[in-house]
Amino acid sequence: MRNLLFLLFFCFFLSSSLSAKTLKSPSHVFAQVKKIEQEVRLILAHEGRRPVVKFQQVKVNLKPRHVWQKGYIIISQLNRFRKNKRWPVSVPGALEPVLELEPLLVYEQTQFILVRLANIKSRLGIRKKVKAPALIPGKRPIDVYNQLHFVSLLLDQLNQQEVTPTEVFGEVKRLFDDTSVLLDRLQISDPSFPPAKKAVVSPAENLVVALKLHNEISRLQRLIHVEPTSFSVENFKEKVSPTDVYHLVELCLADLQTLKAYLNVKTATPIVGSYAENSPAEVHQLLVWVIRKLALIQEVNR
Repeated sequence: MRNLLFLLFFCFFLSSSLSAKTLKSPSHVFAQVKKIEQEVRLILAHEGRRPVVKFQQVKVNLKPRHVWQKGYIIISQLNRFRKNKRWPVSVPGALEPVLELEPLLVYEQTQFILVRLANIKSRLGIRKKVKAPALIPGKRPIDVYNQLHFVSLLLDQLNQQEVTPTEVFGEVKRLFDDTSVLLDRLQISDPSFPPAKKAVVSPAENLVVALKLHNEISRLQRLIHVEPTSFSVENFKEKVSPTDVYHLVELCLADLQTLKAYLNVKTATPIVGSYAENSPAEVHQLLVWVIRKLALIQEVNR
């Protein structure tokens, strides 16, 4: 009897391990994101929205950490929908920094998003179910990222609003806090100061500065032998909006986690705070200040 119980336990453990392993496939995650898209379309139809989305795919070699950060944006947008409906809202969390994010975590995040969507459907009285999506082999993290980005654009249509400069400022402030943690960990004194605030700043100017910030993070990644990801203005549409800046700032946040993990910083990025209305000029000012802080780091010794 004992041997039989042991055999059953071993078989259960083996099947669970194999199941978890197969769920690490980007193809499985992609299928879940297609399901998320179908659920969002149901809500759009219920709300009488007819989305028109201009979609430009990103063509770079992204990692699971970038995909997870895009999922964070989706959760934030669902919270915006709940807030507009005056429903209770829970703040999206953050992960403990890791050098290489487990692809399984991205799958788990899609399940969390599907639960949030089911809650919204329940509140709206939507009973229609979506079909299980087909599994398409050969998908990569970049495919999952682009599909999540498409869902994000659909949610902009659902909310009938794009990201505001205040929301961008809140995410840049999270970068600022993470950078301060890095300087403390490296015992680097910080004489940096914010630049003078410009009178007028366009989203396109902020995108260029955010790209400079990402280049600075890439410089630090090379110091710790982490392969950086290259972005350029060509990766974004011609008419830049605060939403584009927001998405790039999130990529910066994802890549900065590798520096924190390398230095054994266990503290997750602080949740976004509540701020008064901010302008693109204030976003620009804070972005430049973060760049100045990161420029103080010339070597990374654990």
